[in-house]
Amino acid sequence: MITRASLNQLSLVIAIVLLLLNGRAVAGDAPFASPKSESTGTTIAIGATAAPIALSVVLIQFGGLRRGYVTFPLVIGILCGPGAGHAYAGNEVKFRRGVRIRSFIGIAGLVAFMNNDGTFPETLGGRKRLRSNETAEFVMIVSASLLVVSMFHDIATTGDSVGQYNAQLAQTRPRFKPFAGLGRHGLQAGLQLSF
Repeated sequence: MITRASLNQLSLVIAIVLLLLNGRAVAGDAPFASPKSESTGTTIAIGATAAPIALSVVLIQFGGLRRGYVTFPLVIGILCGPGAGHAYAGNEVKFRRGVRIRSFIGIAGLVAFMNNDGTFPETLGGRKRLRSNETAEFVMIVSASLLVVSMFHDIATTGDSVGQYNAQLAQTRPRFKPFAGLGRHGLQAGLQLSF
């Protein structure tokens, strides 16, 4: 059974994740950075999503639900896991956008759940609670569906982020290009350095 304490923990975890997303961490590429693999990015995204969710399932089996231990890995797996491939590719914008979208969808589902459960106060910001449990259940189903779609979208578009990283890397790396042709002094061949 989900208690008021576990709902408070869930709200706290979501608030912490959103606050951490407001910071900015920037690291420059190494001078001799190498291209990144799309399959590695996708594997990281799938692993970072599946591992925390699997840990939560194991914790439920060992009674972690009663203690509220399930909340943190489950929320991190759902919010941050699918975007880990974008973070691997250095695409901070897509990573943060996905986490924010899933956070807001999760909050909508949480509010609907609390309303359906009867633990939500009568008013929220001067508005009356939802009219029926059917409306709350509908909002929970839509929220869960949108969470799953958002997770799959982030995992599926990891390859795009890796491709963008590799394209930027190819443009910024110095490269030698062989050339041959007729010049003022006849046939010429050499190497052209481009940046």
